[in-house]
Amino acid sequence: MLIVDDEEDIVESVGNFLIKQGFSVFSALDGEEAKAKIVEVKPDIVLLDLILPKANGFEILKWLRQNFEQRTPVIIFSIKDKFEDIKRGYSFDADFYLPKPFTNHQLLQGIKTVLSLSNYRKT
Repeated sequence: MLIVDDEEDIVESVGNFLIKQGFSVFSALDGEEAKAKIVEVKPDIVLLDLILPKANGFEILKWLRQNFEQRTPVIIFSIKDKFEDIKRGYSFDADFYLPKPFTNHQLLQGIKTVLSLSNYRKT
């Protein structure tokens, strides 16, 4: 799993929680680092903030969908929670949109939902 957020404390807290849940976790703090990590580790799922330096979340999502044949599930998690932002996220083919702040339970439910949909698409 790749966590992309420019706030190190969020990356650390979310990462620690997900490691305790049994996930392998990688992180990136900006858009360019996110692209490099996606190419390097080929994550099963990406947790993606929208407000990032060097390339915003929408740009990364667009790049991801245009450059990879295999579909990587993406959960956008962002403070941008207006209807227009959520609608735009889904128009860029996000799999789930989780407004910040969120609870660990909400995050885990979102991940389970996205992974179950991802498995459904493979069959």
